Amino acid sequence: RGGAVVAYGGSGSGKSHSLLGYGQEPGLIPLATFDLFRLAKGHRLKVWCSYLEICNERICDLLSPAPEPQAFQPVLEVLELPGGGIHVLGLKECAVQSISEVQQLVEFGNKRRAVAARLLGVRGRTHAVLCLHVASVFDESEGQSSSLANAAERSRLMFVDC
Repeated sequence: RGGAVVAYGGSGSGKSHSLLGYGQEPGLIPLATFDLFRLAKGHRLKVWCSYLEICNERICDLLSPAPEPQAFQPVLEVLELPGGGIHVLGLKECAVQSISEVQQLVEFGNKRRAVAARLLGVRGRTHAVLCLHVASVFDESEGQSSSLANAAERSRLMFVDC
């Protein structure tokens, strides 16, 4: 279960602006994140965030703690799961508890994205995917792990900047 918002268009057409916003005008990611955390209050929900970039058929983790330059990170592999899902091996998933934590991760990833583009001389031909994984989980005090892998129900909301 889940959904995706795909911003598609030519360079300079406003894709990133629509997703991220600018100044006092929030984009779709901050607005959706605000609603997500507002709805999660009082429920046993946890949220994880991942952020990747696809460039020349290579998938790079934008949240990886690997040293710069990001362009020389190991390439991640995509697995097709039984039942039609996909999983990116080695993709970092960060637990987040607030809108500001998501914004910090997006800013971190965007800085890494800019460095890689500059090093590789790539302009406008990369695609970024921010994924918010949402899961209902049990408390650790109940003897259950609160990790994404052990969640009772999972869904994800993806934002794709093409």
